[in-house]
Amino acid sequence: MIEDTAAYFGTSKTAMFLRYREYGDFPVMILFIENGIIKWEQTSTDFSYKYLSLNSAGPSYTVAGNGHCRGVEEKTPEKVEAIEWFLKDYVAKQEAHRQLWNNVSYY
Repeated sequence: MIEDTAAYFGTSKTAMFLRYREYGDFPVMILFIENGIIKWEQTSTDFSYKYLSLNSAGPSYTVAGNGHCRGVEEKTPEKVEAIEWFLKDYVAKQEAHRQLWNNVSYY
């Protein structure tokens, strides 16, 4: 949906993800990872987890980790336990069983 909408409006996927963050129907966090390091993040107001360490490596055993740590580009999203991404987040620690959809767009 994001790719199709971005193409329709002639904008980047990043711009479309950021717009979805404002107006979409689901809680979302958008990350920019460069060379395996989390550079910035943006969340929708209803996203549950708030603490993510910037300028740190993303988790190895996720879709993003496969791309950055092992050079494997995953084409489909997968569910991952929230604690994988939010090791120091109080809410994630309390909801260790909760899963998030993890997806990557490569540019």
